[in-house]
This record gives sequence, C-alpha cells and structure tokens, in this order.
Amino acid sequence: MDRNELNGAGLTAILDELQQGRITTGKAQANNSAAIALCELVQPTLEKKSQGENYFRLSASELRSKLDDRDLIIYQAAQIIMLLSDKAMDLDSWLGTVNDVLKNSVAYLTGKKGEAGSHEQSV
Repeated sequence: MDRNELNGAGLTAILDELQQGRITTGKAQANNSAAIALCELVQPTLEKKSQGENYFRLSASELRSKLDDRDLIIYQAAQIIMLLSDKAMDLDSWLGTVNDVLKNSVAYLTGKKGEAGSHEQSV
C-alpha cells in the first residue's frame, strides 16, 4: 500500500466508517441502558407479587381476584420479556455492524482487505 494512498482518500474512507461505527455504538449503548432500566423497574414489583399469601384464609371472590391479578402480572412479564428480546436482537445487530466497521478499517490499514469478515464469522 502506497503511503500517499493511506494519507489521502483511504483515511477519509476509514474515518467515515469509524464515525458510522461510533454512531451505531451510541445507539447500542442507549438500547442497553433502556433494557437495564426496564429490568430495574419491573424487578421490585415481580418480587413483591411473587411472595404468596395464605390462600386458605381468602374467600372465593378474593381468591379469584388474586388469581386474576397474578394472571395479569404473568402476562405483563411476558410482554416485558418480548420487549427485552427485541432490544437484545437490536443490540446484537448493532454490535455486529460495529464489529464489521472495525474489521474493515483494520484490514484496510494493514493491507489485508480480503480478510475482513462478517459478524457471523467471528462468533
């Protein structure tokens, strides 16, 4: 690789890729922060509701109400898990993009452009 090529258009191309990688990393961090906040929000409620009562002391209507409440909590927990799964898939995709950007930039700088692989190859 010619030194002038590395100093000119090549560095501009690498800079553009690295800036895109930085933007994608920022999205991944924000996504991860949202997932953590969601877990911190839900955990105390689930812990509180998971502690059982003495159901033998409840009337039939009170027991029905408690069971309905539990069913709703389980449904809401399932919805939260689906949301966390979506966020995890987004995070995986963004981190794969950043990984590709870094591999391509390193490959260009070291003159091994053909060796830059994809996210799936590195896992």
